[in-house]
Amino acid sequence: MKGVEEELINKINPHCFRKPGIPLVYIATLKCASTYYSTLLLDNGWERIYFTDIDWTNDQVFGFINDPDLRYFKGLSEDVLNAESEELESHILITLKNFNQHLGLFSFHTLPITTKLQSYADKIDWIPIFDGFPHHKIFLELLKLHNLTAEPGENLDPNVATEYKKTHYEKFKKLTDKKGDLYKIFTAGNRELFNKVSSKINPNGATWQEISWLKHKNSV
Repeated sequence: MKGVEEELINKINPHCFRKPGIPLVYIATLKCASTYYSTLLLDNGWERIYFTDIDWTNDQVFGFINDPDLRYFKGLSEDVLNAESEELESHILITLKNFNQHLGLFSFHTLPITTKLQSYADKIDWIPIFDGFPHHKIFLELLKLHNLTAEPGENLDPNVATEYKKTHYEKFKKLTDKKGDLYKIFTAGNRELFNKVSSKINPNGATWQEISWLKHKNSV
């Protein structure tokens, strides 16, 4: 990987963190509790690195992944609100309402994980986030594997969605045609990855090898 390719993959994956001296790297996936876990790890001595600093042979790389529809609607809401433009919001609402069959909308926070990470997406120790699944417990088990802990610090940011943001999320969700071809194409990679990880990971495993989805990713 050289030149323009390195610059691009660093730019679209800007939130990577390592505990100095430990072969464990966290890649933050936007709209998958990324603010919470990034600030938690920074408060525990982790440092931000470039994506191209990762040693894919010797580093264990992990991240969190959630439902692709949830991520899309939350991501679109985040980018619209961050733009602070009523005109942009108006255009998006009109597009979702009238032109779903002709246009697909994507933004920085909705960019598919499989697009951002390309072939690397299949090498990451993903921890899924969904109701009833103990993702934080599994995260702590992974840290324990490397003799690490993570205690909440003064800079921890849970980034809890405001009611205003939730209103936008529901509005975009209602207007999006999830059965439309463009939307299905756009979310297909994320959906396949999320479903594979969720079906293969074993939260009741006694060791990380038994827990990790990577151990079983090639099984039928």
